[in-house]
Amino acid sequence: MLSLYRTLIRSKLDYGAIAYSSATESSLKILDSIHNTALRIVLGAYRTTPIESLYCEAAEPSLYHRRMYLKLTYAIKLNANPNNHTFKYDHLNRLSTFFSNKPRLHKPFHHRIKMDLSSLNITLPPCFPVSFEPAAPWTLGVPKIITTLTSLDKHTTNHSIIHQNLQNLTPNIIGQAHY
Repeated sequence: MLSLYRTLIRSKLDYGAIAYSSATESSLKILDSIHNTALRIVLGAYRTTPIESLYCEAAEPSLYHRRMYLKLTYAIKLNANPNNHTFKYDHLNRLSTFFSNKPRLHKPFHHRIKMDLSSLNITLPPCFPVSFEPAAPWTLGVPKIITTLTSLDKHTTNHSIIHQNLQNLTPNIIGQAHY
């Protein structure tokens, strides 16, 4: 039943969680009640069972922590790919003090991430940009594979003979390391 909950209900709650995480507390409480009710049904728990016990028994985080996890993983993906179109807007810091001084305003994604990271005492290290090989693999030449050592059976042939044959092949392999 728990796997059914995760695939049918939690997936719906996760969809768009990054976007609606900036919603008002009262709106998020409605989703929390759906989450808690579904866990009660799945676990067969009474209505008086504390919510934290439900989370522990089901090995499920609260929706607050789940949204934070999804936001942080998305921020890490943005940080790793500066070519992403949302990356440019995510790293604007000029309005940080404006949103810090106005607690009632809905904060943009980058400001919420900054607050979450500082509350968890985490700093995102700079990531190396993702680079792709300019040539497609099917346009590269066919690699040369030397199969002369395959004629020797490693169970019956002495290890020193195999090693000597490998040493004899080494001058033919230029710029390659052998182990």
